[in-house]
Amino acid sequence: MTILALDGIHKSYGRGPSKIQVLQDVSLDIQHGEICAIVGPSGSGKSTLLTLMGLLDRPDAGRLLFEGEDIGCATADRLAALRGRRVGFVFQSFHLLSRLTALDNVALPFLYRGLSPRSCHGRAVAALERVGLGDRIHHRPEEMSGGQRQRVAVARAIVGGPALLLADEPTGNLDSESARQIIDLFNGLNADTGLTVVIVTHDPTIAGCCYRRLTMSDGRLVGCLPSGPEAAARL
Repeated sequence: MTILALDGIHKSYGRGPSKIQVLQDVSLDIQHGEICAIVGPSGSGKSTLLTLMGLLDRPDAGRLLFEGEDIGCATADRLAALRGRRVGFVFQSFHLLSRLTALDNVALPFLYRGLSPRSCHGRAVAALERVGLGDRIHHRPEEMSGGQRQRVAVARAIVGGPALLLADEPTGNLDSESARQIIDLFNGLNADTGLTVVIVTHDPTIAGCCYRRLTMSDGRLVGCLPSGPEAAARL
């Protein structure tokens, strides 16, 4: 079953002489339960592609379907609702609030659903336990290592039960051992829950652990290593 379908996607920024074409005629499908890496040099369009997949922006041309729904026809409120309930985000810089504990950082997304974070602490605790931080729920970000902070960010991304997890250079600020632990965590979430994971990365080792590798260059999709037994065996 396809969770994301992109057909002839174009995206540019700016106007007139300063207009920059970022994505050009990108077509691809992401299947439910897949772990997929997006690779390519800086400026190739990787992060812009992830932004569109996360429903944070719309393409200028082409068609984008999320779980069969045409995003081009969706209202801003509908896009916000889909993002809040069906998509989780993990970033290189964690984006945790320093004044909040791990527990409160993870419960924060429930505010966007009109719920009190405190009323959802049980789910936040469960998410932190799932990422191996059950003993750090009352610690603030400065009291944790980089790898632990990224685990908190992962817990925050999955606490609402999304169908799709998007990670933009999630290991870029981590040492090699912490990076491997984060990828192992993504693999475990995928295996246990069927969570679909799309990772933008410069790290070939991380890309090699994914079912499929999409290669971007100058705003175009120029390569696709399809899923198969050998790719799955690396997980």
